Amino acid sequence: MPHGTPDWWGESPTATVHQVTDAGELAVRLGSPVSYDRRGNVVWLTTFADGYNSLHRTTSGTGADVVLSAITAHDGAYSVKLINGSDGSRFAQISKEVHPLVLSKVGLEFSWASIYNDQYVQAWIDYYDGTNVHRFIVRYDEALDKLQYWSAAPAWVDIETNLALLRSTTAFHTIKLVVDLSTLKYARVLLNDIEAPLTGIAGASVVSAADPLVECIVYNEGEVGENHYIWVDDVIITQNEP
Repeated sequence: MPHGTPDWWGESPTATVHQVTDAGELAVRLGSPVSYDRRGNVVWLTTFADGYNSLHRTTSGTGADVVLSAITAHDGAYSVKLINGSDGSRFAQISKEVHPLVLSKVGLEFSWASIYNDQYVQAWIDYYDGTNVHRFIVRYDEALDKLQYWSAAPAWVDIETNLALLRSTTAFHTIKLVVDLSTLKYARVLLNDIEAPLTGIAGASVVSAADPLVECIVYNEGEVGENHYIWVDDVIITQNEP
């Protein structure tokens, strides 16, 4: 049975159209939110078009909440608003538990918008192996305009400084954390136009007898005495990252 295109099909663009030879590009044109970094195989994703019932929602502090919002969105009509509490631990988070993945490089990506300059926006990947939890976290410090990772020490370590991301209801920033579950080390982090290698850097590990799982967390922590917030959209979990 013959394959390929007819002899008359041609390889050059016409005056107005061109062949789409990249399946990932075709998927994005048809509405897929996987447009920022297309590496890896998607395990799970949401644009919140169908709500947020598939996610755990956790808050701490007076006034803290997690709500579906139609004020702004990176994709579609809805995002999730994470409102930090004004006291206590002062956070709001969403999390997704997935079955134990093949021990490869896995990724967590999401986009967010903010109008404040005193929050910590964090991406977590927690890998529970039945004996320990191996924790990998990167955060954007909006007060100091720093991108940092959580080390095995444990302590926050600078990756990039002087970032000054735009604060706006419509300017969404995208972050993607990739870690290697086979070596229990960071792999890389992407933030907008930045890609920073974190190869060989170990995550933090503590004892935990919880059943094996991978938990991906989007976390917002705010200032004492304030109920500030971010809008989060397009949460994507991947495996088999290169």
